[in-house]
Amino acid sequence: MNLVYDILIYERQLAPSIEFVDRHPDLVFVLDHVAKPRIRDDAMEPWTELMRKMAERPNVYCKLSGMATEADWANWTEEQLIRFAEVALEAFGPNRMMFGSDWPVAKLAIDYQRWVSIVAEFLAQLSDDEQSAVWGGTATRAYNL
Repeated sequence: MNLVYDILIYERQLAPSIEFVDRHPDLVFVLDHVAKPRIRDDAMEPWTELMRKMAERPNVYCKLSGMATEADWANWTEEQLIRFAEVALEAFGPNRMMFGSDWPVAKLAIDYQRWVSIVAEFLAQLSDDEQSAVWGGTATRAYNL
């Protein structure tokens, strides 16, 4: 079976999710919305440490999505989102990171084009192959598309 399990959790659920992943080493997991960090509170910990621990599991991928809705919907900045995106990218790398929009839920805090623009600017630091992985290659591999 080529099953993929999407993990939709909040930061506070990362530790038990790591334990769950460890019990299923042959299953592929996709961590949705970078595990919904507390961007609104600018709380990098314990999220950063737990994301790094989760990334130690080679069968886990991370979806770069759903971030603006974890910030103050009316007053967030691109810099806030990028700080968290940098941690996720550093932990998982482009070959285990995939773009996601979280549409239509994301419309509460951001429109689709703005999110795509922020991600494109953020990914510009990567090689063409790495950018291609995040924009679709990683999802193709993870979901066996």
